[in-house]
Amino acid sequence: MRTWIGTTCFLLLTSLAIAQDYRKHLYTRPSVPSREVLNRLNLRLNWRTRIPMRSKRDGIHSCQLAPIYDLKKKKWVMQLLVQTRFGLIVAVDGETGRQIWRTRVGNPYQVTEGLGFNFETVVAIREGFLYGLSRKTGEMLWKIVMKGTPATAPILSDEYIYLAVSTRQVAAYLLPSKRVPETKLAWEYSTLYPIESKLLLSRTQLLVPSVRGALLMLRKDISKLNDRLTTEDVLLAPPGLHPNDGIAYIGSKDSYVYARVVEKRIYVPGKPLVTGWRYSAGAPVTRSPVVTDEDVFVTADKKGLARVRRNAMNADEMSKYLIDRGLASASRVAALKKAILDNARDKTLPIDPRSILRGLQQQRVLTEDQIDNINWLGGEPVWRQPKADRVIAVNPKFVYATDRRGYLVILDRRRGTLLTRYNIRNWVFPVTNEYTDRLYLTAHDGLLVSLHDREYRQPVQMKLPLLPKFLLPKPKKK
Repeated sequence: MRTWIGTTCFLLLTSLAIAQDYRKHLYTRPSVPSREVLNRLNLRLNWRTRIPMRSKRDGIHSCQLAPIYDLKKKKWVMQLLVQTRFGLIVAVDGETGRQIWRTRVGNPYQVTEGLGFNFETVVAIREGFLYGLSRKTGEMLWKIVMKGTPATAPILSDEYIYLAVSTRQVAAYLLPSKRVPETKLAWEYSTLYPIESKLLLSRTQLLVPSVRGALLMLRKDISKLNDRLTTEDVLLAPPGLHPNDGIAYIGSKDSYVYARVVEKRIYVPGKPLVTGWRYSAGAPVTRSPVVTDEDVFVTADKKGLARVRRNAMNADEMSKYLIDRGLASASRVAALKKAILDNARDKTLPIDPRSILRGLQQQRVLTEDQIDNINWLGGEPVWRQPKADRVIAVNPKFVYATDRRGYLVILDRRRGTLLTRYNIRNWVFPVTNEYTDRLYLTAHDGLLVSLHDREYRQPVQMKLPLLPKFLLPKPKKK
């Protein structure tokens, strides 16, 4: 019975993915948008480069964003790791388009999964072997026999390689270091549920999604289950994650997105409080939620794209929300905020949004039911655009997405209004960028371009990547 349910879930997930992304396998030869087109879209061509291809049989297997911290410049820089069907791996500078290195791994046309990477190593899978490459030069560092058949791409922490193998097992391999000179199997964990979605990594947890609607939370260093998060139905796409805040966003076939805390967080006055919530999308959630520092973008079947508030509102956002919806007048809210500040012991601390709601309730402006309907802790829908389907980049003014036909649609980020559209159907491999405002488009002929809004000459960071150990604040000695 369990086997039948697992097979049914897998077939459902596979058929839906094929229906949505069938164009991803088409061979096309797109041209770079002209200056007139870019001006109409208010975009600028940042760079273009071409990944070497052997023939029309060759093509892009995966194109992954790999942010890395530059210690000299003391800032995050973007790299793209491109893997071709032939087996070539190319590291591309995300800001200049310069190809940093190129390395072919394994026998031709044996690529089955995406790449894993951390700040020092890139890991590729070929015919039962794990290959480790230098992130800096592309040089081959090591090669080991892998136990089992991989079900997903590997994911790397500072010390381990994590793999889902044989659909119901997670394996962790130690990365070579001064303490451990050779790569070896560290631990294994068997699950009751089939694993079909990519693994996720937060600060202390390895997150293992199952198509049956469960998200397992394993410790990163040992084979131990910390917790299990469940939904009411199967998962049609991998969860989204904000790794530093420790929040997973799980979209389910039951039409809900569940925001679940996977890391312990401490409330800091003045900073947004991110906590768990549940958002109703109105239809099965068919794509992985796209997560930025401020928003979660949710795609529901035949309902389009929705922008959902990720963070808790601060006092100013709460005031604007109440005024815009006619729940309280601007003069009443301003007087209440002044009274709260006058009665505060420490006037340097920001106003707690809870005190605004309590004050308006005491003044009988808001009822308890109205307060309950304000999702100020997150999960509040900002807008829905039925003509958009998949987010590929976001900046402070606009949301760049594709529709179900493969057209680029540009939306007003504040209101969700569709501003313009452009045919990018020949760019069959757009890359979703959660980290910066840059658009990356590629196709199987090897052409790769980067676009950005004309106003933002420098990359705008929309989400902070998972911080490595050397960037984390050191604990104070007692």
